[in-house]
Amino acid sequence: MNNAGRVASWNVGLAVVALAGFELLFGEWFVHDPLRGLDIPRHVAWQFELDYPGIRDDARAVTYTRDGFGLRGDYGRPANIDVLTVGGSTTDQRYITDGRTWQDVLARRFRETGRDVRIANAGLNGRTTYGHLHDFEQWFALIPGLAPAYVLLYVGINDMFADRPHYRWDEAPLGDRSFARFIAERSVLYRLYRAASHRLTRRDRSIRRRSASDPGAAWTGEPLLDDHRERLASRVDGYRARLDTLLEHIEAMGAVPIVVTQPRGDYRLVDGRVEGLVDTQPTARVLHLDSAMGRLMPGTANGMDYYLMLSAFNAVSLDQCRRHNGICIDLAADLAFEPADFYDPTHTTADGARKIGEFLFDRLRHLFDPPGASDAVPVD
Repeated sequence: MNNAGRVASWNVGLAVVALAGFELLFGEWFVHDPLRGLDIPRHVAWQFELDYPGIRDDARAVTYTRDGFGLRGDYGRPANIDVLTVGGSTTDQRYITDGRTWQDVLARRFRETGRDVRIANAGLNGRTTYGHLHDFEQWFALIPGLAPAYVLLYVGINDMFADRPHYRWDEAPLGDRSFARFIAERSVLYRLYRAASHRLTRRDRSIRRRSASDPGAAWTGEPLLDDHRERLASRVDGYRARLDTLLEHIEAMGAVPIVVTQPRGDYRLVDGRVEGLVDTQPTARVLHLDSAMGRLMPGTANGMDYYLMLSAFNAVSLDQCRRHNGICIDLAADLAFEPADFYDPTHTTADGARKIGEFLFDRLRHLFDPPGASDAVPVD
């Protein structure tokens, strides 16, 4: 038993030494990383197995990766990026696999027409314009060589629910200055653990949310609320001011802003009329429209209400874009979706993302036309 104990102790000791050496060799203990501590997902490769009504078999398995700069996409080096896309979860598209996001579709269409346009995805779940302002100041400025010709903003939908600043990524597991955070930001073993943990636990997580593609979905042309303007006044004004500053940041970067309005999947256009789902899911579980008026709980708003509320923010997006001489694209009004294009009232499926990518290519292709090309498509 004594010999066995000594052998076990030696083995444990050797394993500890080996792990320590591996950590020192591949960890970031002696490397200055200016992006460390920003609470954005970096060096991640996650696997998801999806399950929601109407999902296609080829869309069930999802691989989601972000590189060391926190960006999605196959763009080469930051200095190569032509278009940087900024937004929340509808830009991030966590549940759409690498290669099928609307940014991937847009880049592929450019390649198919002989244009090498590099597109990077800087979308982050839960981000509002509060967070995007923070990103320009604390994230993008630290990415070496980042100087895109265009910055595409796909924003507004999260600001419908923003009463206060929200900067942090939604799954940051640690506090700002904790010892655990100090270790996690530098440890290669922790990164490996996080990657393995997401592979094991997230594969069993299903998406089962109410959407327009649910069997028996009922539609209406009448909203339940009649005071959208009053409820949203402070949020619309705040969004206008933040978007103005955000566009100034883009101009200071030397880029041209592209502003794209956002749709939802709980309303549709039928014969020139808008209809909304009778039973829809309040975004972020509970929708605070105004703290003085209480909470908007399930059953007190329908798809028409969300259409009217989002339209107010989309109108601000277009107005501010024009004021800054940006490229203004009213995707929400000009692109028709089918119920199967959304897996919940907010987020598109891979089919929906393909439609967005194709639509944006038609509107943006002229920006990268060779001299003398005559097939340019005008932009609003």
